[in-house]
Amino acid sequence: MTQLAEPVNGAQYLTQLIFGFAPCQVILAADELGFFVGLKELGAAHAQSLASHLDLPHATTVERLLNALVAYGLLERDMEGLYSLNDLSRTHLIPGEPGFLGGFFEHIRRDLFPLWQNLPHAVREARPQWARVPGGNPAGPFETIYQDEEGLRSFMAAMFASTYEASCEHAERFDFSPFKHLCDVGGATSAFFAAVLPKNPHLRGTIFDLAPVEKPAMETMEKYGLADRVNFHAGNFFKDALPAGPDMFVLGHILHDWDKEQGTELLQKIYNALPEGGAVYIAEMLFDEKKAGPPPTVFMDINMMVATTGRERTGAEYEQWLTDIGFRRTEHTVCNNPKSFVVGYK
Repeated sequence: MTQLAEPVNGAQYLTQLIFGFAPCQVILAADELGFFVGLKELGAAHAQSLASHLDLPHATTVERLLNALVAYGLLERDMEGLYSLNDLSRTHLIPGEPGFLGGFFEHIRRDLFPLWQNLPHAVREARPQWARVPGGNPAGPFETIYQDEEGLRSFMAAMFASTYEASCEHAERFDFSPFKHLCDVGGATSAFFAAVLPKNPHLRGTIFDLAPVEKPAMETMEKYGLADRVNFHAGNFFKDALPAGPDMFVLGHILHDWDKEQGTELLQKIYNALPEGGAVYIAEMLFDEKKAGPPPTVFMDINMMVATTGRERTGAEYEQWLTDIGFRRTEHTVCNNPKSFVVGYK
């Protein structure tokens, strides 16, 4: 696999940072033009063949974009100039594959690029920047996503693919044996259940999310052989009562979307719903103690600043928050994947 050269000095390092938008735009353009699907259909192809296959008039520009994809490690090119998918692009950039991440692409094009252009305003104003995005919904992207079944399915699939591996690590690193019934709050298609329940046959689960999510969520549970152990409960976790019965509530990438006041409201609601000995399980990206990293957490914290009222936190900050709510014991574990976990016991 061809890789970009490591920066050798400060100027080169800064230049690479400044032009960090380039890999993203290359991937988005190649996806929009059909490069990845086209190469899957052709198996391997010269630039001219792919251009003809995709009805693109200029083989030279197709070749230049193909070469960029090779440089970024997303395609292979042999000595005869034939381009082909590699394991990375085949797994994550082909629609319908379990690891497909392309469901995020429209959200990036439509929402995140315009939002990040308004980062200075977010710093000055301390509020999300949807009002400055042309045609943007002040409520954020979810109203739009949830109204479009195709877009919803694509986005849910991408969220599943991006969190399943982390959830598998959580399934290995946390002992779920004391618990019987888990509720994944705002769980979408619940990569968490797909990873955790097969390793814990004593567990059953409830996905609590908005009504449009039910069909893709239960189809996913069926795919993983969990439909007889998981039910769906439709509702809004701020407006509606939580499902009765769970002894653990799971919050995966939920609290970072909301400010302290709203997060406290949700945690208090969960605390009140739990039995004695029950727990809340928070899966989030955690800052290190100095809040200097790791880089995925730094990125997501800025993303929350331009897009939501939330933020990323340290494990200690989450533990203190849970203690303030009333949880008697807390713990946190930093994982190899970006998403770690914090647990509070009632």
